[in-house]
Amino acid sequence: MRVLLLLPSLIAGAVMAVYGGYWQGLIFVGASVLVQLVMLLVNRPPTVTEGSIVQVVGKTAFLDGRRMPNRLSRWPPTARRLLFDYLRQSQGSITREHIQARLAAHAGTLPVLGFDRENQESLVELDWHSRPHALIVGPTGSGKSGLIGALLDSITRHVCDPIEAVWYFDPKAGHSILAQSEILTSLRQRWPEARFELISETHVSGLGQATAALANSLVHRQGRSQVRVIVIVEELSLVLADRMAAQAIQSIAAAGRTAGVRIVATNQSASGLPRGLLVNLGNRIVMRGSDESEFLLLGLRDRFMGRADRAVEPGIFEGKLLSENRDFSFLADWSS
Repeated sequence: MRVLLLLPSLIAGAVMAVYGGYWQGLIFVGASVLVQLVMLLVNRPPTVTEGSIVQVVGKTAFLDGRRMPNRLSRWPPTARRLLFDYLRQSQGSITREHIQARLAAHAGTLPVLGFDRENQESLVELDWHSRPHALIVGPTGSGKSGLIGALLDSITRHVCDPIEAVWYFDPKAGHSILAQSEILTSLRQRWPEARFELISETHVSGLGQATAALANSLVHRQGRSQVRVIVIVEELSLVLADRMAAQAIQSIAAAGRTAGVRIVATNQSASGLPRGLLVNLGNRIVMRGSDESEFLLLGLRDRFMGRADRAVEPGIFEGKLLSENRDFSFLADWSS
């Protein structure tokens, strides 16, 4: 490909050298062609045979002892299949039994995002004490709402703070996880005196009024160290379309930590979100299937590596917690 891109310039240089009598230029063009041919030979894709062996050391893959490119798109299809087979055999498939067993043994007090895919003896927690608010980014169908459900389930199991209220803003008119009776039942059993508000509005103006009312109610809550109020915002960009809602959400994000408030927001992309709001959404999670530009927008250059291609059961989704650069898997049907 590089030779083809340079071919017009090489031809133009050769013609000018011949007609201009600059034999030095002709030698330079010939040397350039020779260097490109040598680079093609050195970097040519390896030949995959029946006896070819793939190995992974850290985040580097080798085929028959030869280092392979980090981008899978530059691998021959046969080599990619060998890599996937190696990952499935060496790492095994992720099953709900793995995740459920670790959840049952977990004794922490922080909400759990999911099962750590690098260190299978641990879980990935959402540290909302050092980084109080979270943003979950991913395309439709990537499991954002499922992760919200898993977080709510984990909150009822592990969080010791006396939760006083859960506000759930849902511009999708009633399709939220909180609308499921099982989750509401678990939350009410855990905190029977808590307030649970599902704000489901098809018009953003209704969401704006609700968020403004919430922001006003938190003015006198400063100085609370414990987590008391959880605010979940589905499809953040739709809520921010209303000016009143945008001002209220940014106000809550800026002052919520000292008021005992934690925000968990979802959106299909980080693009277009206010910079001032992103600064306060310190726990940033990117779901598998997101474009690589999302990683760059949120401050991480590393993407999912080959291990993300190992086999998983239906109903299990995957994400990356950027603040700790950890990949995790979770059950979307959390109640099973």
